[in-house]
Amino acid sequence: SANYTLSANDPAPGIGTWSLVSGAADIDDIYDNNTLITITGSPVTLRWTITNGECTDYDDVIITLGTTTEITDQPDDADVFVGDNVTFNVTALGDDLLYQWRMNGADISGAEDDFYTILNAQVSDAGEYDVIVSGNCGDVTSDVAVLSVSVDIQDLAEYGISVFPNPSDGNFTVLFETDPGNASIKIMDMTGKLIYEKNAMNGLKSNFELNSIIKGVYLMEIKAYDMTFITKIIVE
Repeated sequence: SANYTLSANDPAPGIGTWSLVSGAADIDDIYDNNTLITITGSPVTLRWTITNGECTDYDDVIITLGTTTEITDQPDDADVFVGDNVTFNVTALGDDLLYQWRMNGADISGAEDDFYTILNAQVSDAGEYDVIVSGNCGDVTSDVAVLSVSVDIQDLAEYGISVFPNPSDGNFTVLFETDPGNASIKIMDMTGKLIYEKNAMNGLKSNFELNSIIKGVYLMEIKAYDMTFITKIIVE
């Protein structure tokens, strides 16, 4: 429902009356030319009638309520490998909707549909994506969808990173061809539970001794060169 104040011309010396022609609305005072109405069903047609003796004239006003802009289905997180295609989708309600997708808070040029597709995803595409939906009755921003782009361990060399040996007994080395700055590494199990973390790594080479972890497949997240790499390691 919505409240409005109707404003009609002064009926003096005649008598003015508001009436409901169609739709659903409550009229606060049918004799007040500036009355308040509550619309409960749209569209609604109201009529202001002025009667002066035997003379009668009227005018109609039609009010149509717009649909409040609302997101009903949020974009989902996505985990892909380098070279895969990925699409984010959003479903929204509203009138005359416009869309603007963003990556890490910055507008993506040309990304103005209710979906956004990345072809041949690269590590540099990893990040946070959301979309601003604009309509006649407001703007709304979607939840953030996180895109993770994983790299096969043998492909890390293309980015100047080596992880060896793999498989290992829990002892392994991460080697950078050039200084990665303050790199960081996380080891997680396949459910995403954090097993080990090392931050503010300096230098080209870091050795890890994880003899206490059980055998299995783990995810390694390497943050370096302003990118995030995710790959799998095996402990035997």
